[in-house]
Amino acid sequence: MRQNIGALLTAAGTLFLSVRTVAAGPGGESPYGAGRFAPDVQIGSRAWNASYPDFEGNAPPYLNDDDNNAGTMNLFTRDALERRARNFPLRLMPLGASITQGAQSSDDTGYRKLLRTQLRWKGWNVVNMVGSLQTGNNFKDNDHEGHGGWTINRVRTDAWPTAQKLKPNLVLVNVGTNDCDDNDASASGPDMEKLIDDIFLGVPDVTLIVSTLARSRDHGACAAAASQAYRDVVAKSKYAGKRLGLADFYNAHTLAEHISTADGKHPNDAGYRIFAAVWYDAITKIESKIQPAGAANPPIDDGATGGPNTCTKEAGDARGPVQSQAGSGHDDGIYVHSSVSRGALTSARIQKNNDPASVIDGIPSHMFFANIVVKNPNFERKDAMDDWIRVFHNPATNKNTYLYRQNNGGGNFGPETTFNVDLNCDTGPTYAFADFNDDGLDDFFCIRGGSAVSVALNRGGNPPTFQSIGQVVGTHAGFDAPDVRIADIDGDGRADYCLTQPNGDVTCSRNARGAQPDEYFWQGFSTANGVGGLVFDKKQGIPDKSGIVFGDINGDFRSDYMYISDSGSVETFINNRGWNAGIVPNWRDAGQTHGGQAGTSGLRNKIKFGRIYGSGRLDYIYLKEEATYVDVLVWENTGGGGTKLKADGNFYCDMRGTGADDYVWIYEDGHAAEINANIHSPPAWGHSTSISLNVPGPRVGIHLADWTGNGRCDVLVQNKATGALTLYENQFSNNALTFTNRGVVSGSGGWCTEGWGVGIFDRGMRLADIDGDKRADVLCLEKNGRVTGRLNKAGGLENVGQVKFSEGFDRANIRFADVEASGRADLIHLDKYTGAATVFKNNGHVAAGGSSFSWANRGVLYSPIDRGETMHFTNQGGLGRADLLHVLPVTNRAWTYFNECGGNGGDDTNPITDPGLPPFP
Repeated sequence: MRQNIGALLTAAGTLFLSVRTVAAGPGGESPYGAGRFAPDVQIGSRAWNASYPDFEGNAPPYLNDDDNNAGTMNLFTRDALERRARNFPLRLMPLGASITQGAQSSDDTGYRKLLRTQLRWKGWNVVNMVGSLQTGNNFKDNDHEGHGGWTINRVRTDAWPTAQKLKPNLVLVNVGTNDCDDNDASASGPDMEKLIDDIFLGVPDVTLIVSTLARSRDHGACAAAASQAYRDVVAKSKYAGKRLGLADFYNAHTLAEHISTADGKHPNDAGYRIFAAVWYDAITKIESKIQPAGAANPPIDDGATGGPNTCTKEAGDARGPVQSQAGSGHDDGIYVHSSVSRGALTSARIQKNNDPASVIDGIPSHMFFANIVVKNPNFERKDAMDDWIRVFHNPATNKNTYLYRQNNGGGNFGPETTFNVDLNCDTGPTYAFADFNDDGLDDFFCIRGGSAVSVALNRGGNPPTFQSIGQVVGTHAGFDAPDVRIADIDGDGRADYCLTQPNGDVTCSRNARGAQPDEYFWQGFSTANGVGGLVFDKKQGIPDKSGIVFGDINGDFRSDYMYISDSGSVETFINNRGWNAGIVPNWRDAGQTHGGQAGTSGLRNKIKFGRIYGSGRLDYIYLKEEATYVDVLVWENTGGGGTKLKADGNFYCDMRGTGADDYVWIYEDGHAAEINANIHSPPAWGHSTSISLNVPGPRVGIHLADWTGNGRCDVLVQNKATGALTLYENQFSNNALTFTNRGVVSGSGGWCTEGWGVGIFDRGMRLADIDGDKRADVLCLEKNGRVTGRLNKAGGLENVGQVKFSEGFDRANIRFADVEASGRADLIHLDKYTGAATVFKNNGHVAAGGSSFSWANRGVLYSPIDRGETMHFTNQGGLGRADLLHVLPVTNRAWTYFNECGGNGGDDTNPITDPGLPPFP
């Protein structure tokens, strides 16, 4: 939904033009519709937060992560954490007589349905009740081994020998009420001990819980004596170390309230609720000992009916979070500044001529260094150099003249030339140059009184041609032009709008990409539907907010915060991508990066920054006034660090042909020496496999995908200019990964020249199998999300034209992964702020809507957990289904939400609700 809300914001004293509103976030209507919520793991009816749905309205505690925190995940209480960490189904057998069956309960399920729902609600996402009998209404998972009228010995001799073949890993025994029919409890203890021994003999690794008996109207003394005998048996030293527990139902209920008046020995509905609570309490005490079940005979499908991996993905159905990465990878540390003095650049000198004093005094505020002319069209953006720019204001005519000198490299600038900005900004009062539309050229910003901004886009050429798009930001009460900063805060290649506060805080609005090339709209940084949100609050008590400058000091395309003192020294905070709700950066204090000019004052406005030497890093510039000119003194930036995070090198693909994704870490230059083999034991990975990979970087142009269709992922390297792909074929053998260069396999290229942007996720090409033939196809993504493609056939690439029309999504937020094991990759759009993932199901190569493939919008199927760029989709579980992997960028610790059909166990739908069991004990 797009709406012009100019009038509304004007009334509020704030005007943002061309604003798109979005669905309400926390505190507003659910993004899934009124009264509907769709977390992947929701614990009952607890408070739901649009960003962190499973954590009682707050962020998961493990998100409070930083580069110095190597502690353990502290998601929940310890018992809940242990439950969530189970990487296997709970195969639960209720064993006994009629109470196990559920006699006298209104739905014939007794405690079984209540207990199963409680286990699901508390974190066991795969709970499969097993047994040879089925009893219960509106309960699909109604298997049990409860034989009405049977005694302890008969259960031992007639039920267990067959039941043990189902290989339960948890058995709940309640039997003995029928043994009390003759009021003799003397054999109850010995008989129960024999049954316990037989259960452990039949399934040695089973966890077993024995229940005391229900109170009895007619045989009360026997029920009490048998219950005590069971307590004594369980406490015997012979069972020390065994997985044996006790559920003391006898002491948890009363005869009057909880036993059926019809027969005086079976629980009523209230009694069965108590029974379920007692069972659950006993399970929590022994839960850490439960082991994965062995193979059953005949085999049992612990998942939903219809197969283990082809069920429909539903919101609210996932197993996790399970910690799946303990933290690894490599970064380049915090930014450390160093520099080399290059002295005065004579080709950049500014002559005073006979200019009036007002012009000379205004030189520093009218000087800029920005990339407005492309010297080499084949340069990577990181190699761009900034040109010399001066806005000359003639006080006699009250007109501006715009001058530039092209940066020819090596500290040399070309002759002075005029250009036209196509805007009347003669009275300014201030100006800026930055890239507004992510085309690699800096545009012109006219910053007027009251903090309003107009923009003229740089259309290229030498001299450059500018085209006005008019006012893009209105006035803000209490702010004026000097308070405005134009900077790329979120690192997407588009300059954002910021306002400096008196205390040093900075609020910003994000310049978001529209559906058309130059279309824009404004968003917040904490939420998508807010503007002017707090972005920086790390430096308090500054003497003069005019010293706040934003610029990319370390060359990672994210504007850093710099505070320039009166003497020209600079304190810097590095802008890194972060985590938690919204897209506010993670600011890292780099300390004082520039010492300034000792013994000098009044320099603040004479300090400039620019990419003079083409390193991608900003060099320090001092405009030093001499008698007849102003010199441009430059210190070349030779610093480094703060540009790469540990999670930046993560790649996930099936490298060994096992059917599950492994984890490979690749350096920026394209080499890799680390392969983490998926051994299905998170967070542990196998390390017996070796990898030797050396391909051309940067890694944003490297793809891991199965090109040949043999089940193993190859490495393909993209040529940015042409889109041609070079195949490095996977030669996995003898537990070693090596690769052979097979040359260019996608033709000479030329059909996909989208390349990549400045962010690590802004890839103009993706490789994914969209036609289901097990070979990765080539997808070309335009900046607005329109997808064209070539199918990878045995005989070469087949042009299928438009694969998916544009939905107006920024391509950096698009992923491709097979959500429901169809064999075809689906399109997933991530909400940049919350990580909520909307799935467009791939219905195959069927023309629809002007595209060669048909897609169905399934809505949000993966819940908001954290900002979109921390979300990955991998086949980590090995089911061919896209699991949600949540990766913290600084530490590279990660948690997986497994996309499994077994998530509902026994084929019961949506059982994750609080059954409201009474508290116990």
